[in-house]
Parts: sequence; C-alpha cells; structure tokens
Amino acid sequence: MLLIIIKIVSAQAILEHTYPDRNVWPYKLTNYGWIYAVIHSGNPKNFVEIYNSNHSLIKTITLSIPSGYQVMAVQNVSDNLFNSDNKIEVLYTVNSQSPFNCNMMLINEDGTLLQQFPGQYFGSIFNMDGDFKMITTGYPTVDSSSSVYALPGTMVGMTELKNDPGCYLPSPNPCNEYILFPPQEESDLLVVWDLSGKNIHFNIQRGQSYRLRTAEIPEGVYIYRLGSKIGKFTVIR
Repeated sequence: MLLIIIKIVSAQAILEHTYPDRNVWPYKLTNYGWIYAVIHSGNPKNFVEIYNSNHSLIKTITLSIPSGYQVMAVQNVSDNLFNSDNKIEVLYTVNSQSPFNCNMMLINEDGTLLQQFPGQYFGSIFNMDGDFKMITTGYPTVDSSSSVYALPGTMVGMTELKNDPGCYLPSPNPCNEYILFPPQEESDLLVVWDLSGKNIHFNIQRGQSYRLRTAEIPEGVYIYRLGSKIGKFTVIR
C-alpha cells in the first residue's frame, strides 16, 4: 500500500499599516533611513507626507505648482543627492492640459525651488559605479529628447546600474560587432543613450530577440531602457 503524506505549511503576511492613499513608495534617505513617501491621489495633489519606518509622520512637504498645472507624478525623494544641505528633496512632474505641456520640478522640503526641467516628464536616478546620474525623458509630443545630468551627491539604498543575470542579460557584454537582447513582452521600443545624453530609438518586435549592430557606433559605455528593464553595455574595439 502506497502511503502519501501531505504536509501543509501556512504562511501569512502581517498587516503593519494602511495608508488612505494608493500612492505609497519607500525610499532610503541618509538622515532618516527608510521612509514612506505618501503622494496624495486626491485633488489637488499638492503635498507629500513623509513617514518613518514605524509609520509615524515626519513632515509634510507642500509642492510648488505653477498656475494652470497639476501634479502628474512624483519621480524621486532623496536627501544629499542634488545638494548637501541635508534637506529632503522632491523631484516631481507637473502638466497642463490645454495645450498639453509638462515640466519636471525639484524642490527642498521647505518649498524652495531648486531647479526646473522644462518639457521633461520622467526622471531616473542611476548609480554608475559611484557616479550618480539622472536621465530625464521628454514627453513625445512636447520634447522627444533625453538628457543626462551629473549629480553632486549620493543616494543610499541603490544598487549599481548593471544587467541582472537572473532577470535580463543582453550579450555579449562588452561587445564589438553586435549585442543581442533576449525576447521580452513589455515594449516594442529600445532606447539607448551614450553618456553625453544622446539617444537612439530602435523599433523591435515583442517576443523576439533583437540583434543590435554596434560595429558602427563609437566605443564606450551605453545605457539602455527596454520597458522596465534598464542596464548598461560597453562597446569595445
């Protein structure tokens, strides 16, 4: 007689806290450690609440919004990344509807406007071997360019900008004549930047591998974005 024993192991996620808004993102700051940034989804979305890891409110930051604009998205929360004054920095995008326009803005926790990025709607922060960069992307109908900014500070809790072998790995890397991107289903647009911010767009077929010819581009380090996949590759001669 065959005896089959089934062992059932139960697991349970333990609820810590519920925020009334759906937009909650964790960030690690130099001066506060891990925090939760709560971006209110009501109307108007004109402030961000910062909570510590125990879900206690640290401070509320009011966002500066130009007349006729509304908050589109909060891109990043940091301290000591854009300057060294130890104040929390909020990077966010505002947009107008008629006519459509967008603008990325950077403020300190006291509301001081540090910098604006006209026509840009998305900003990503990268740690490139200890050298921090921000790549901004313009809204296609406003400004289709991308720009690379060197940042003076650091952001804790980040990993190096690199391919993840367990997830997605174009090869060979470094490359000479070509680099092969594995099949994916997220996007049909591959964007490649050099370190000066110049970008090239390649239309690809979802679900199929894509062979990018690199023999005719200068040697150096390149950053790519393909859907949610971001990484870098090196062209050598």
